Amino acid sequence: MAIHDLKVVWTPRHAGSPVTTDLASLPGASLAKKQVAHVFAEMLGTEWLTIKTSETKFYAASRFLAWSEVAGLESLSGLTVARWQDYIRHEFEGYAETSAKSMLHQARIILAASPDVPQAVKDSLANIRIGRPVNDSGMKEAYTTAEFHEIRQAAERHLAKARKRISTYYQRAQRATDESPALDKALRHLLETGEVTPLSREQLEGLPRLPQALLLGNSEALAAAALLVCAEGYNLSVINRLATDEIQLGDHPDEVRVTEIKPRRSPRLERESTVLVGPSSALWRRIQAATEPARVMCQNVGAPTPLLLLSRSTFTTPDAQTRRYGNDVERPAPYVRSGVPSGGSRREDLPWMPNGLPLSFPKLRQTYVTVIQRSPSQHTQETWVRDYLSKSDEAKAKIHQQVARAQIAAIRRAEERLVSLTPVEDAPPEALNGSQDTVTASCKDVHRHPQTGGVCTETFFACLTCENAIITPVHLPRLVLIRDALRDLRTALTPGQWTRWEHEYTLIETLLREKAQLDDDEARMLAARATRTDRENVRLLLKGEFDAAQ
Repeated sequence: MAIHDLKVVWTPRHAGSPVTTDLASLPGASLAKKQVAHVFAEMLGTEWLTIKTSETKFYAASRFLAWSEVAGLESLSGLTVARWQDYIRHEFEGYAETSAKSMLHQARIILAASPDVPQAVKDSLANIRIGRPVNDSGMKEAYTTAEFHEIRQAAERHLAKARKRISTYYQRAQRATDESPALDKALRHLLETGEVTPLSREQLEGLPRLPQALLLGNSEALAAAALLVCAEGYNLSVINRLATDEIQLGDHPDEVRVTEIKPRRSPRLERESTVLVGPSSALWRRIQAATEPARVMCQNVGAPTPLLLLSRSTFTTPDAQTRRYGNDVERPAPYVRSGVPSGGSRREDLPWMPNGLPLSFPKLRQTYVTVIQRSPSQHTQETWVRDYLSKSDEAKAKIHQQVARAQIAAIRRAEERLVSLTPVEDAPPEALNGSQDTVTASCKDVHRHPQTGGVCTETFFACLTCENAIITPVHLPRLVLIRDALRDLRTALTPGQWTRWEHEYTLIETLLREKAQLDDDEARMLAARATRTDRENVRLLLKGEFDAAQ
């Protein structure tokens, strides 16, 4: 297949004429990019027969090459098994699982077709499972609450500085006339035509490059994306598709209605509207203002785009091949690209990140969903619990604290209601000889209920809080048996089923731990002293055989 200047001319199946796939806009080191381009030249029209296949492979190649450039991989001949595993981790850290698996599969096909990849590595790639790497604990990484707020504040400051710069130069471009300074005229020309006018260092007035005056840079676009995650918990695919034409200003000046596009869902569910108020609404307006010159430039050069997150690209020509994808490779106009800048979702050494932290969008979103929001964000309750809450160390710690507080409160309530443990020397003979025993205590008068005045028909568990009951050390072996039996029962029940016994268990556990002050060894010794009759009565009690209805 013909290839010239990284452009491949080929004829798709069922197409009437040849098409050109331009690979010049691929990221990566020049040698690695040429090696990938030669794979396309060999495969397009022979193995890869459709436009859709070429687009999928192009997108996979762009993601792999963007990573390889950051990883210092200048040639495919330098690919090793360890580096491939690093790329697997990178994909799963930066993208949803379905997207990561798909792109890894496509990248493996491309690498397998390259003569520059060592054969031993190809053989290993074919046998390495493509799946999400799991750390030893199975937990998802997250920032601490303090780190989350520090990142948010740092991103706010970085975006505010960028917005101030862009607003200043945008106004100068709009007001520029033929008599204006050279910089103002060059800004107006860039805004109207997308073309850069050569200027001297003095004429640039301290700007490194002219497009920087009107467009967000890489780190600034990343700050804007981080703020969207911090405010609403968006994932990267949603951020890449957020569009200004999906914004409706509400009746209140502090209200914005946003429609989020989620193409992986069914057509009925792929558009989801959210009303943003307060800080979230203000954030949308700030990002929209900071990226407005980019949309105006695109409109003026005949490539209008409604996308919200636009930033400065190092490429000067748009690439029609990749314009369909709402991701980092989309370049709707010269010097403009949309979405989160390339390189995946984990960024090292960003100047605005606090304390040298790397920026990780999955960690940021995990923190938002499980610690900040603490409720489903664009998920079902089931997905939130299974994929986020259950994999968050901090969220689980908070849950454990809440459970512990609830247990302590339950114990305190139980202590207030529980019958006191009567020492043997203070107990009447009938409370010790078993003549008035229930399974859990001794009853002063079973024929006179304290509230009804009639014969008692309560469950024997009610004896634990009844003023007619006397509990002595003689009753402790049976109570230990009941406690242990309930513990065993708990392992076989669902949380919903366990609520039937939770109150009774708390009462007995509190009595044994707090009133009798038994440790585990003492409890085992008491259980060993229980008689066969005690064990049978406990079995019948838990079966409900002693209930009055039986």
